[in-house]
Amino acid sequence: MKLLRFGLLVAVFLCVFSRPSLLHAGEPTQQLSATINDFVVILTSTPVAELRANGLPERALKLIFARFDFGEMTKLSLGSHWKS
Repeated sequence: MKLLRFGLLVAVFLCVFSRPSLLHAGEPTQQLSATINDFVVILTSTPVAELRANGLPERALKLIFARFDFGEMTKLSLGSHWKS
């Protein structure tokens, strides 16, 4: 029985890791990477004194709120505890 279980485990391992195309993150990763890069450009082009005085620039906030749905993220993270 142990030999059968070990053989099955090896077979699953080989099937999963022999197909690297299944492990490719793809388009969502590229979208998030582009958003992060744009955000970094905004922050590096804004003087530190302005960031301290005013917080994040409006451009940065628009970029973040366009990409992330914080209400939906809250629902998903709370799961069954979410009260709508």
